[in-house]
Amino acid sequence: MPDQPTRKPLSISRILLVTILVFLTVAVFSTSQTSVAAPRCPGATEPVQLTVTPFFGKIIYRMGNTRGDLKRIRDRHAGRNLPSQWYPLGLTQAQFEIRLNTNVTIQPLRTQRYCAFPHALEVNIGYPSFTIWIDRRYRRGTCEYQAILDHEHDHIRIYREQLRLHIDQFHLDIARILRRLRPATISSPNLAANQVQARLTQRIRPLVRKLEKITDSANAAIDTITSYQAIHDLCRNW
Repeated sequence: MPDQPTRKPLSISRILLVTILVFLTVAVFSTSQTSVAAPRCPGATEPVQLTVTPFFGKIIYRMGNTRGDLKRIRDRHAGRNLPSQWYPLGLTQAQFEIRLNTNVTIQPLRTQRYCAFPHALEVNIGYPSFTIWIDRRYRRGTCEYQAILDHEHDHIRIYREQLRLHIDQFHLDIARILRRLRPATISSPNLAANQVQARLTQRIRPLVRKLEKITDSANAAIDTITSYQAIHDLCRNW
């Protein structure tokens, strides 16, 4: 939440950090190329086992920082140049994470190559943690402290709510990606497995960006001059 609109310009009050973690488990169908090697890549004969699990994170509170500290934290992560006179009074950082745990089956081929395709995919998506900073000049129990805290809690509510609203569609989109994913054929079993993982990650990234965009838009609706003015009007000692 930014400072009083009549005294300082408004500033952003939220940061989103995005991490995609990938884990790969390889199951070799057979290491004997003479006994069961296939003439061509058969691919999966059954649908990929898919689970998508959201998680919503805990809130960490940081109340001992100055307004200058909050500005430095914001500027370090915001990825944009803001005028030096913009100072936040409160700041929320959301750590967004998606973990892809892929089980890949390897099938030897008669051509001395290997075919790889996913057998199962476990997706965990959400927020490990949220961090709220509040300018230390505003003490617990004051009107100003509570007004800032309520605003930052609204941001966290939006992050969690948007994930709940879109998790089913996210699941459907990944299932569609898996149905359309072609097997990888390459000379090394490890390279084949890594190629499957890379293709999956590449196709899932746009889904993550889409969810980020939707959530950012919902958060932006409460980061307006009108909303900040309404918050300012709640208290007198800014």
